[in-house]
This record gives sequence, structure tokens and C-alpha cells, in this order.
Amino acid sequence: MRPAHAIRPELRRRGFVISTILYIVIMVIATALFVSFGYKLIFKEESNPGSSTQLPPDVQDQKADTIDETAEWKTYQNKEWGFQLSYPPNFNIQEDSSFLVPTLVITAPEREVSAMYSTLTVSFLSTNYLKEFEEIKKQKFVDSMFQSVGETSPSTLNGEPAKKFIRDRSTADEFSLISGLYADHNGNGYAISTEVVFGDELNVLDQILSTFKFTN
Repeated sequence: MRPAHAIRPELRRRGFVISTILYIVIMVIATALFVSFGYKLIFKEESNPGSSTQLPPDVQDQKADTIDETAEWKTYQNKEWGFQLSYPPNFNIQEDSSFLVPTLVITAPEREVSAMYSTLTVSFLSTNYLKEFEEIKKQKFVDSMFQSVGETSPSTLNGEPAKKFIRDRSTADEFSLISGLYADHNGNGYAISTEVVFGDELNVLDQILSTFKFTN
């Protein structure tokens, strides 16, 4: 019979071997599961190439409302002036020649509580108009548009660099926000101004402006 101290090292070696084998078996199983899961995930994505992450219901509804809202809008296009934009069907629109330069005037629907209208105007300064007095008329027009404004900020109009101002004249009893935007495009000048007299119409006028596109 072997002494006890001679058996213990052998048992230790046997236990080490068994532990090593168990570790290897566990790692093999874990690797197989990982590979199988990854393969199923990749196969699912490839079998549904058009699938995308679903937006929350409230975001989907909000996006659908925006699309439906603008889908019913009318489109104004003027080839001579070289631009187009969209506007709500209940807004009034007209070309007015009584201004210093040809101007498109868009006005919000009339309200019983006030005789004031929120408006958006687009004034067209043609190449010939701008060249007539070597930019003097242009500078006069832009100065009158931006007079008493104070600070202006750089902006863009359908990708063109623009000059912008916003003047808030609201009081505790009355909402009043005026903004102006001027840009040059293909030798012509475009001056856009908005005057909002009801706060809930600000977003609509901004949406109208966002649809502005040069067409020449």
C-alpha cells in the first residue's frame, strides 16, 4: 500500500486535468452558441434589407402630420423672378407692383379679433435693376430693409449666403416679430421679410420660407 503523501500529488494532477477538460468543453459550447446567434442575426438582416428601426408612435404621428399638412399646400412659381415656394391654401397671395420693386405678398387669413395680418413678402431685384445705378439702388433698398435693426447675422437662402435680422417688438399685450433675409442669386437680388402678429402663425411662415427654391 502506498503512503498517503504519495497519492495526493497524483490526485491533484488528475483534478487539474479534469478541470482543464471541463473549461475547454465550456468554451467550445459558448463559442458555438455565439457563432450560431451571430449567424441568425446576420441572416435576418440580409433577408430584410429594407427593414429599418421603427420610430416611436408619437414621433411617427408627428412626422405623418407634417407630411399631410404640407401635401395640401399650393405652389407658387414665377419663372421670370426665378423662384418657387409653397403656401397653405387658406393664405392669400398676390403680386404687388406698388412697392419699390416687384414683390410677392403672402398674408395669413383674416381674424375677427384683429385687423392685423401676419405677412411674408418676397421682393425681386432684377439684374437690370441692380445694374442701373451700379448697385446704388440695391444698397438703398437693403439699407431701408435693415434700417434701425442693429445686429444682423449670416444665414442661407436655398443654399445661397444671406444676411438676416430678427427684431422682436412683442409686449405683454401684443405679439410682434419682424425678420428680414437678403440673398443674391445669378445676378438677381431676393429680399424676404416676415411680420408675425400672432404667435401661432410663426411656425407656418417659417415652413413657407423653408419651401423657397431658386429655379434658374
